[in-house]
Amino acid sequence: MNPDELLAIGAALVWAVRRSIKYSENIKSLYSGDLYNSSFRRDRKTEINKLRTDYAQSDEYAVKALRTRVGLCAELSTVAVYLGKIIAVQIKHEQKVYISKVGTPKHSFCLIHQSKALFKSIAKRVEAQSLQDLICLRGDLKNAVIVDPWIYKASKLSNYKGHLEHAKLYGVEDFYKGKVTNKVYSKEMHTKPPKIKITESVHKALECFRLAYKDEKNKLIKNKYIFAKGRKLASVRKDLDSDIKRRKQLKSLRRFIQQMGLNLK
Repeated sequence: MNPDELLAIGAALVWAVRRSIKYSENIKSLYSGDLYNSSFRRDRKTEINKLRTDYAQSDEYAVKALRTRVGLCAELSTVAVYLGKIIAVQIKHEQKVYISKVGTPKHSFCLIHQSKALFKSIAKRVEAQSLQDLICLRGDLKNAVIVDPWIYKASKLSNYKGHLEHAKLYGVEDFYKGKVTNKVYSKEMHTKPPKIKITESVHKALECFRLAYKDEKNKLIKNKYIFAKGRKLASVRKDLDSDIKRRKQLKSLRRFIQQMGLNLK
């Protein structure tokens, strides 16, 4: 398949995952200044620690992460693989497309690809000595796409240098150094979603994907300049500031209502 077609899927998946799990507390540049020690960040870290008591690379764990709405790169990539299994995408007749969780020693991300060898790869197998080798030495991954919700970005594997430049915006480029290994969580993608029961949080993520996928395909046809651009740190930080401000306002409102209740007694 054309890598642009796979990139449209990857960009929409990143959007869907990040609409459900908006922030990751181990991106220090996002929580710079006073936010690093904020109650907002502390509370979310507490939720992550609770979530990770049952850590597993499984569909069930992905569903749990979507419900709790917290996660670091490990959770985000697990959710991306899970959603990849149950979304409906355009795949040419008789072609196989997969999504696999891979990673460096410090980071986890996904690849959308057509390599049966990677799909069937065994646990912790070294797929390449670096991201560069992954594209330069693996002909079966020539049209692969990096799906990296942690930094709000999907990129063609052939454009791994551009992907690393995006990582620099978040100050996390060093996380991409080292051997790339298989995390043993892969799914085949389909043109029709499987008939399974899904939770409300999964349904919302699927709807986000559907809308984003339609949008990315339109961009690919009409305005390729804005296709699969990802999100910059300043944009995410602006949303974070708004959410923290809204949380403070809600807390103040609750205290006011409680005080009014006491005064009426």
